[in-house]
Amino acid sequence: MFATHCVESGLALRGDVRLVPILETSSGGYEPLAGMITGGYDAYGGVDVEGELEAQPLIAELRRVCAPGVRPERDGRDVWNVLAQDVRSFRLAGRVLSYVLLDEGVATVMEDSIDADAMARIPERDVLDRPRSEHDRRMAAALLAWRTRLRPVWETFGGQYSAERGEIQPFVRAAREKYGGNPAMLAAIDENAEAWDD
Repeated sequence: MFATHCVESGLALRGDVRLVPILETSSGGYEPLAGMITGGYDAYGGVDVEGELEAQPLIAELRRVCAPGVRPERDGRDVWNVLAQDVRSFRLAGRVLSYVLLDEGVATVMEDSIDADAMARIPERDVLDRPRSEHDRRMAAALLAWRTRLRPVWETFGGQYSAERGEIQPFVRAAREKYGGNPAMLAAIDENAEAWDD
């Protein structure tokens, strides 16, 4: 099992996660795209989703925008791992297309903090002119409000951690220190730690 870290909290991911596609901006930052997916962390930097991958709107979009001759799936790998490993093959107008992962509990706390004013600041269509669902808009608003530093998933890759050897605790302690005044976030951190103990 290879861990990836939550882009907001730094926790080592285990269990349910959110995948948010991102696109590099002209200023060198990244912005969220429509097409967020929720699923179980697959232990290799991606997400296990229910049903056929071909039915996922994001998969269809990737097939549309990929450079000629580049397939989102090959050698039996799923599309998330291709995006993570072959990122230079996935560009739109010269900008990197990737994704971020968030711990599900952390993402829920972030979303629950968003009000109507924050939602109103998020356009109903993304930079690719695709409609954002209400869920997409709420997550995008949360990432903006929490000032989450978006970056390609490979920058959040971790190692092969062992809870028995205490290798998860530094990330848990750092997250607790970061969110010490937020009981809801502390509860999400506890859930993550418990998932590693299972």
